[in-house]
Amino acid sequence: MSRFQDVNKAFALARKKYDGYYSQCAYFAGAFSRALVDGFGWPRELVTWERPGAGPVAHVEDALVLEEDSYWHLGLLLRLSEDTGPQDALRIAVRFKRAGERYLLELFPGVEFDLTEPTAVAFQPALDALYDELALHYERGLELFLENRAGKLRIPFSPPEPKPLPDSGTPEGER
Repeated sequence: MSRFQDVNKAFALARKKYDGYYSQCAYFAGAFSRALVDGFGWPRELVTWERPGAGPVAHVEDALVLEEDSYWHLGLLLRLSEDTGPQDALRIAVRFKRAGERYLLELFPGVEFDLTEPTAVAFQPALDALYDELALHYERGLELFLENRAGKLRIPFSPPEPKPLPDSGTPEGER
């Protein structure tokens, strides 16, 4: 066998290994998505997955991007109603990786959850933490923002868009 054939064979084995790793991680992402929707009772149509740098995708596994830090990254967009505009939706940057026989899941910077398997039971501590952060965001977000303590929020608070000015009937160029 030539060296070229050796390299080609090694490439094929590496591709197969990567495909297996991706498949395991896509399954993990799908299991997390189901656990989130089922555990919260969140309507599926109000949960959107986003591929970093590309925007919304139809399936959670299409949102996965393996980045230089060796974690899979994807965006989670949660809306409370069909009428919720993008500015009122909550965006959460999710990252995770498989490390040996375990998974490390990060929903908030610096807060990792160590999971042995991708099941609803294993996801429960992460989902409980997400619930607590969502509640804090809505219950105290404005207060912490106004006190310049919004850094205590793991889900960033941003003030709503200003309401449009009433139409005074004056042409725009004369205002």
